[in-house]
Amino acid sequence: MSPQYHHEQWLSYTWRKAERVYYVSLEQNLFGAWILIRHWGVNDSRRGRSMECTLNTYDEGLQQLAQVRKRRKHRGYVLQEQGLNENSTASPAPAKAEATPW
Repeated sequence: MSPQYHHEQWLSYTWRKAERVYYVSLEQNLFGAWILIRHWGVNDSRRGRSMECTLNTYDEGLQQLAQVRKRRKHRGYVLQEQGLNENSTASPAPAKAEATPW
């Protein structure tokens, strides 16, 4: 049986602080499981790290995403981009047009 994808629920966020950048996305992998992907590093550099966490449910992903948002705000990062799938009914926050290094 092939996995069922829910592209309309996928989310992504980008934060910046001085020379630092932090990107997180909630999406599904090839098997249909929900994953939280995090990338962080320095602007205009290919150096950085990433981590992928497999989740049990979409709601668990939303909870972890809320924790990441709270932590980024506490550490002084500014939300630059909020991305939603083009089929989503929610509207993203205004985004500054800057490319991420990934």
